[in-house]
Amino acid sequence: MNASNQISAAVFSAFVKCPTKAHLLAIGEPAPGAFFVDIEARISSMYKPVAKRQLHTGAKVADLLEFGQIWCSLNDGTIPHYVDCDTVVYDFALPQRRHEARQPQESSPSGNVVPVLFLPWDKPNLSDNLLVCFGALALSQAIGTLADTGTLIYGDGYRRRSVRIGDHVVRTRQAIEVIRATRTSREPPPLVLNRHCAVCDFQPRCRALAIEHDDLSLLTAMTAKERTKCNAKGIFTITQMSYAYRPRRRKRTRSDAEGSTKSAKRTAPVVRNDHKLRGLALKKNQIHVVGAPVLKFESVPVFRDVEGMPDGRIATPPDNGSIAATSRTLNVSTELLSLDRSKIESMFKEIQAIRSKVPSKE
Repeated sequence: MNASNQISAAVFSAFVKCPTKAHLLAIGEPAPGAFFVDIEARISSMYKPVAKRQLHTGAKVADLLEFGQIWCSLNDGTIPHYVDCDTVVYDFALPQRRHEARQPQESSPSGNVVPVLFLPWDKPNLSDNLLVCFGALALSQAIGTLADTGTLIYGDGYRRRSVRIGDHVVRTRQAIEVIRATRTSREPPPLVLNRHCAVCDFQPRCRALAIEHDDLSLLTAMTAKERTKCNAKGIFTITQMSYAYRPRRRKRTRSDAEGSTKSAKRTAPVVRNDHKLRGLALKKNQIHVVGAPVLKFESVPVFRDVEGMPDGRIATPPDNGSIAATSRTLNVSTELLSLDRSKIESMFKEIQAIRSKVPSKE
């Protein structure tokens, strides 16, 4: 089969997060580094063998197959055969199977093929459901039937979730068609920086190009809809955006109304996320402050910085085992690092005991 007509699971997963990354992976462009790829591969290699044990049906343990093993392993139709979604490949040259045309065959081994995705993270999102659906579509090309559901095993507790293929098949096919159009076109997809850039190995490359082109996606708070509106007005760069900024004139108030509450509400400036002001700040390489900031500390401020994972586990001790209180720092000799949830409560009690040592006033 022609490799140019195929979409791997890695390319599809990358496309859902960033079309530019999917294009770079498809053409084989090497990333400047492999830090995040290596981390994900190492975590997945440790997670998947343990999570595989959750694939059991009664007294039998279901088979976990790779996409290339389905033809030689469908010999038992009594148990489901799980196919790893990370190994599937979709081929443009093969015909598509419609979801409504599926006819279940209970006696056929191919009727018990289920796409499965192992996710080490505790919070699966829409992109994971789309990848499971992509695996079902790729399997439908191989066995002739489209599965009704897929399986998602995720988190430390190896929780199990069923993904309804029919709920995501339309959006998955749309993504596949966009990837096909990108393959046939000579032009790469437009470069747009997004939240995935923080954990992408192509981030230095894409950010350098965005800075060179003065791209609007450098304004991280600007949505795609807002960028489209700016492009319709002829604004394509941050420099063009900065020229549209006009500072608001502050309203004058009478001397006898300065202490009035209504007057304070009426004259208070509205703090909002102004993309034009941010563009001006980036253009001049300056920091612009909206309004007059007022900092009042009635006592000694204590800053607690606890680094953790989204699932609630503590990853690193706060501030490397120290708590900062303005100009003085209290060193903590107690080990505050804990990955056991049962110890989190006692750990914070230790932090509170350390906090009590900080004087309330200078």
